[in-house]
Amino acid sequence: MSLNITSFTNRINELGLAKANKYEVEISTGSGSIGKIVDQDLTIMCETVSIKGKTLTTDLRRTYGLVRQVAYGINFEDLTLGFICTENLREKKFFDAWVDYIYPTTSKTINYDVKYYNEYTGTVTVHLLNDNLERVHKIEYKEAYPYQISPLDLGYATNNSYLKLNVAFKYAWWQDTTIT
Repeated sequence: MSLNITSFTNRINELGLAKANKYEVEISTGSGSIGKIVDQDLTIMCETVSIKGKTLTTDLRRTYGLVRQVAYGINFEDLTLGFICTENLREKKFFDAWVDYIYPTTSKTINYDVKYYNEYTGTVTVHLLNDNLERVHKIEYKEAYPYQISPLDLGYATNNSYLKLNVAFKYAWWQDTTIT
């Protein structure tokens, strides 16, 4: 089959293109005292997300002859979500509460009692949408929890701009599923 512009455009029209601005994010917290929450407002206010890849960890091995890079494990990059902040900083308060649940630091006496892993991990789900805003692909980040909440930078020179909160998540693994 020869590649030409007509066959290319026909294939694109048949399959469609994935749009970078058509997605939804769902965040489900762990089973601990902050409860299992799926916050619809966080879904709406999530401005950026990067679908993460996988990196094989390798080691140089030589049994005989050539030295080769041999895979022995896998690494996952941190997941970072960017949120537009509302006036009352509801988004920041949500993630601060989650982190404070994991490692309580808001009381006058810090007790240094970190919660059990299965109590504070949850799931972050990213749904890719088609042009009709129907879910067509799902990526689930399992055993996820926020480990870094970015600072909010204020300044007089930032007239007519909004605050943006970046939250980095650690997770154990991810899986993707094609829905349609």
